[in-house]
Formats: sequence, C-alpha cells, structure tokens
Amino acid sequence: MADRQNSAATVSKPISAGYSRFALLLLTIVFLVHNLDRQIMSILLVPIQSELGASDTAMGFLTGFAFAAVYVSFGIPMAHLCDRGNRRNILSIVIAVWSGFTALCGTAVNYVHLLLMRVGVALGEAGGNPACVSMISDFFPAAQRAMAMGVFYIGASAGIFFGMWLGGWINDAMGWRAAFVVVGLPGVLLALIVRLTLKEPPRGVSDGLAVDSREAKSFPDVQRLLWSLSTYRRLILGNACHSIAMYASFAWAAAYFIRIHGLSTTEVGLRIGLVTGLGAALGNLVGGYVTDRLSARDKGWYMGVAGIANLLSVPLVFAFLNLADADWAIYAYLPMIAFMAASAPAVATVTQGIVRPEMRSMSYTTQYMVTSLLGMGGGPFLVGLTNDLLAPQFGELSIRYSMLGVIGTTALICGLTFCWASRSVGRDMDSAAIKAGSGGV
Repeated sequence: MADRQNSAATVSKPISAGYSRFALLLLTIVFLVHNLDRQIMSILLVPIQSELGASDTAMGFLTGFAFAAVYVSFGIPMAHLCDRGNRRNILSIVIAVWSGFTALCGTAVNYVHLLLMRVGVALGEAGGNPACVSMISDFFPAAQRAMAMGVFYIGASAGIFFGMWLGGWINDAMGWRAAFVVVGLPGVLLALIVRLTLKEPPRGVSDGLAVDSREAKSFPDVQRLLWSLSTYRRLILGNACHSIAMYASFAWAAAYFIRIHGLSTTEVGLRIGLVTGLGAALGNLVGGYVTDRLSARDKGWYMGVAGIANLLSVPLVFAFLNLADADWAIYAYLPMIAFMAASAPAVATVTQGIVRPEMRSMSYTTQYMVTSLLGMGGGPFLVGLTNDLLAPQFGELSIRYSMLGVIGTTALICGLTFCWASRSVGRDMDSAAIKAGSGGV
C-alpha cells in the first residue's frame, strides 16, 4: 500500500492544454472516419439490396448482428490490450484495418462476400473506441471530461453526415461499389498521421495519479467490480435501449424517406445526413456542456441529464414517423436525434469515472460490448424483421410501424432507466475516486 501511495505521488508532468486540444481534434477525426465507414451502409442499403437480391431481414442482419457479433468478440481483448499497451500504436493499426476492409466492400460479388468484408471492418473498429476514450480521459481532467467527450462525439455526427451525403452522391454518380472505395482509402493515410503525430498520454496524469499499466486487472476482476456497481448495471440497461433506438434510426431512416416520402438517395444523403449530423452534434455539445455544469454541483446530473433528454425524444419519434410532409418529418427528426445524442458524453464520462485509470478501456468496452450487441445488433435487425412480418398487411407502410414500435419503446425505457441511475452515480464515482487515491481495487 505504501509503495503504491509513493508511486502515486510522483506523477507525470501535466500535458499542455494546447496539445490536449490538438489530440482531441485528431481523435475526433478518427471517430469521424470510424462512423463514416460504418454508417455508409445505411444510405447504400437500398441499391445494394436491389443488386444482391437480399431481404430486409438479411440486410438488417448484415448491418446489425453480424457486425456487432464480431465487434463484441474482439472488443474485450482489444480493450485489455489498450489498458496494458501503447494505445496510439494500437489505434493506428486498427484504423488501417477497418479502412482497408471498407474499401474492399466495393469488390463484393454477392451477399456472403459483402458480409465477410463487413466482418473485417468490425474487427478493426473494435479497437478504435476503447483506445480513443481512454486517451481522452488522460488528456482532460474530470471537470472537463464530459465536454471533451461531447466534442469527440461530434466525430460520429460528422461521420454520419459525410457517410450519407458522400455515399448517396457517389452512388448516384458511379454506383455503390465506388462509394465504399472512395470513403475507405483515405483512412490508411489517417492511420499514418496518428502514428506520427499523436503522443501516448501517461495513464492517470489528468487525475494526478501515476499508474503502472502492468498492474491492469484481469478481465474477471474488472467484471466483478463493474457488475457490483448499481450505476453500471442501470447504465448498461439504459444504454442498451438507447443504442437500439439510435442504431435503428441510423440504419433505417434513409430507407424510410425513400420508401414513404419518395426521396432519391442523393436527396436523402444530403438532407437526412445533414440533419442527422447537425442534430447529433448539437446534442453532443449541449449535452456535454450541461452535464459538466450541473454535475459540478451534484454528480447525479451525469445520468439525470441523459435520462431527461431521452424522455424528451419520445414524442418527437411519433412526430417524425407520422407527419405526412417530408420537410416537417425532417424538422422533427433533427431534435429527436439531438435529444438522444445528448446522453453520449455522460455515459462515456461515467464509465471512466467509476473505475481506476488502468481499467478505463475495459470499463468502456464492456458497456459498449453489451449495448452494441443489443443495440447495433438488435436495432437494425428488429426493424428489418418487423418490416418483413408486417409487409403482407401494410405494404410499404410496414417500415413506419416497425420503426415506431422499436424506437419509441426503447427510447422511453432508456430515459426512465437513466433517471434511475442518477440516484446511485454520485456514490459510485466518489467511491472510485477514494480507491484511486489509495491504490485500492
């Protein structure tokens, strides 16, 4: 114990604010590419489906469970590696992997071939988030962390916009195969930039701690700690529902506007991509700012802000899917996405704040693993499956009712569960801070 306390006293020199901002910008660009390569599939879903002859259920499986299963399988070992190894080097490698496989999606000759290429994308992306989020926690102190996470998540918003806009435009001009190649290849250059310009931050430096990565706990030890925390269990349940709603929206919104409102892929890519990106960016920034301000007075607001925001999204889900005019439906879609996205900075901050620094990649990835399997996997698949089940009775309108049932229900459960978690989050974060200072588990 004494040795650990002495070690904690000799912390690394704080990282300059200027470099921390540069690192955040670069990691945000990485997250942009991460989401662009993943979300481009949604705008290309209809033309791919037409050429390859796949059903809605098959496409839901491709964009959902198939991707999530690989992402989850490799997420835990990659997180363990990030908690012990050089996160900068790991990140540069996985960027090159997922970008290369994205480009190779353009060579697919059938559904199975495309499925295998998407598996490669998921394999690479499994190492991206744990490395990025863990490094941001070391670049920024706790009081600034939610806002930093909010800025980071703008990468997701921008990635969704550029994926839908570029994907729709390139598809109309050159076909869906060219779209994958054009958005995939620049990531290889980004991997090199990360390797040459990003510094590996000392673990725990933003918290005034000196952390030996060789002391990172085993997977079973971390899991026992995490699942013993009331906040973590409630966060997992709420975020699983949140992910189902978000990924279902991202995967099927373009198809909804094409089928119900008759928009072209170019129109959808520009309009829906822009609205989705703006809505998510607004939610991330405002959510991060409000969370930092309110949680400074009461840590319960970390999850309280997230809960209230998701509850406010529920009536907008109904408006978006029931308005007859495409423009008004888009106007409802923007704040719906903004309210849903407002919880992301808080969730990421809480997963980092309830454990010691050398457990942060594992903590984030465990929650992301569960929510990805249920959300990324379940959201698109549930909508696709329900579409096929309702199609004999409702025809093209089946997508409206399936999205309404899946997204509306899960957004409501998410909001209620996050509000429940607000009752325990302060206690669990305070307990983690005490253990970090004393070197305890």
